[in-house]
Amino acid sequence: MELRAEIEVKKAKLADLRRLREQQRLQHSLQRDNLASPGRSVSDRRSELDQLVAGLVGSPRTPGHSGSIATPRAGQTPDVPERIFDIPNIDQNLHLTTETFTVFDLPPTSKQSREETKITYSKEVQTDDSEFSVQESTAVGSDLELKFSEDELRMQIQAELESKMASQTQDKDNSIPERNMKVLSEKELDSVVKSKEFYSFLKNSTKVVERALDDDYDILVDYTKGISHSFSTENEWKIQQSGQFYSDKWSKGRSITSLDWSKIFPELILASYSKNVASSKEPLGVVQVWDTHLKSHPEFVFTADSDVTVAKWSPFHQNLIVGGCYNGQIQVWDTRAGMSAVHKSSMNGVGHMYPVYSLDFVGAKSANSIISCSTDGRICTWSVDMLAEPFEFTDLKLPPPSRTEELAPTALGVSSSDQSFILLGSEDGNVYSYNRTSRTNSRAGLSLATAVTGHFAPLTGMHCHPSNSPLDLTDLVLTSSLDWTVKLWKVQKPTSHVQVGNEAGLQSAFGPSSPGAERAIPNAGMQNKLGLEPLLEFIGEDSVYDVSWSPVRSGVFASTGSSGKVDIWDLTIDKEVPFVSQEPAPIQSGSTQRALNKIVWDKDGKYVATGGLSGVLTVFEVSKILSTAKAGEWTVMRKLASNKR
Repeated sequence: MELRAEIEVKKAKLADLRRLREQQRLQHSLQRDNLASPGRSVSDRRSELDQLVAGLVGSPRTPGHSGSIATPRAGQTPDVPERIFDIPNIDQNLHLTTETFTVFDLPPTSKQSREETKITYSKEVQTDDSEFSVQESTAVGSDLELKFSEDELRMQIQAELESKMASQTQDKDNSIPERNMKVLSEKELDSVVKSKEFYSFLKNSTKVVERALDDDYDILVDYTKGISHSFSTENEWKIQQSGQFYSDKWSKGRSITSLDWSKIFPELILASYSKNVASSKEPLGVVQVWDTHLKSHPEFVFTADSDVTVAKWSPFHQNLIVGGCYNGQIQVWDTRAGMSAVHKSSMNGVGHMYPVYSLDFVGAKSANSIISCSTDGRICTWSVDMLAEPFEFTDLKLPPPSRTEELAPTALGVSSSDQSFILLGSEDGNVYSYNRTSRTNSRAGLSLATAVTGHFAPLTGMHCHPSNSPLDLTDLVLTSSLDWTVKLWKVQKPTSHVQVGNEAGLQSAFGPSSPGAERAIPNAGMQNKLGLEPLLEFIGEDSVYDVSWSPVRSGVFASTGSSGKVDIWDLTIDKEVPFVSQEPAPIQSGSTQRALNKIVWDKDGKYVATGGLSGVLTVFEVSKILSTAKAGEWTVMRKLASNKR
């Protein structure tokens, strides 16, 4: 505030100086107007003066001396005629006096000197132009002085402000009070280092620094030189490895069992791991959350008391991760909590008793649940807030002459258009449909009328087409199997069912709802007579472990398996061979590439992640042609789905 007041005072001084300068200029201009008569010449003024003098004292010139200069001799008085004027009507008591004038007529010696010497007469004032020039020069000088004084004042103000700011900064630096630093003893220092607050502070601070250092963003990019393309013209049809993620502490000796991108934070991806057979002291199951901007270590690490066979981000809770374990437990981890699970299902209840290989989420944000399936032939519906026991479950039974009584699901697919319609892939290579709720012409339960027997080995992966196109393609399903094939199916929702289980096909947590829960049905769907034929079949180089649709391209999907390659197919271009095939780079020089178990796309379709037996998570960036929707692609896929073989 004091600095602002000083600036206002300085501004007021400058305004006073400007006002004084204008007043002086106005005064000088008025004086010049009063002294000079610009409309009359010098000869006119001289003749007027001569007439005035002649009228007062008579003519001082003689005919013989016209135009000459009257110069008196030394010691003599010049002969000047005198004339006394009689003024009529004047009081006689007044005394009249006479005045003597001497007029010298000095003609200029040259035109130039005459122009330079200009004499101006007035009845009251007699002066010359030199005085005006002196006054004008004085005015100009005063103006210059005002200008100089104004500039000097401005410089002075600026210097004072700079010095004041420097002094204030110095005073502020000097005003920091000196603190008496307490020297901690070894015991106190050890307690501080081991405290939870210090560990949390150090962990969060180092994460921020490591993200900034590990990110490969070009801080020296020049945007004036045009656009830098990620792919050259020759390599535009391929994918490019973006990064690999591996932890010596948590990934060594483990295999990746599942992958999932976060729907809320696109840079986060989780990977679940099996146990480390080389170490018995480490946790059996591990879930690691990786940040694509931080490759040195995982962002979060969660542990379980059994191998984690599947894990997914909750689409309705940004901090929750739900996983299924080899011992049949369903566990929930929270990124805001520690490494252990915050919720677990009971091992003594009516939940799963065998490995859980697949789970998914159904419902909306206000009301949602978890669907899980296990090789014990049971489908359970869970609430994320209560995992003590499922609020709904179904036991799936197969009729004779089946080799096993229970259906052993290994893969689960939920239709994006109808979340009550579920597809199950099993160990016998069949695909079954299951209704969670009763309908007008059908009841809830497992349907064998639409079962398909297209694979000759256990199913390893299943993915229903996402609803990412104007046309409904949600009836297209991809399945992968150990028989080296990937098949494309068109699944129709059944209008009538042959039921397995009780009347509703469901059991509550308190037991069967009606008699006949173990009623068997004839062998339906074990042959393709009642089932469906695949639309397309893609043969790989080895066993195929997983398959996944692109979220933005209707005709693009990715698959992976024992070959250790990532195959990306584009059905609008070629249906026989992959559009792109790429192997991840070895994490260490000299190491051999091992089988890849899982593959998954990010929500924008720009990145695809894969992992396998080596425990290495690899992320690929796909080219623009594979990550941008093509016009008319939905129509091509709809025509493909309408063809019957």
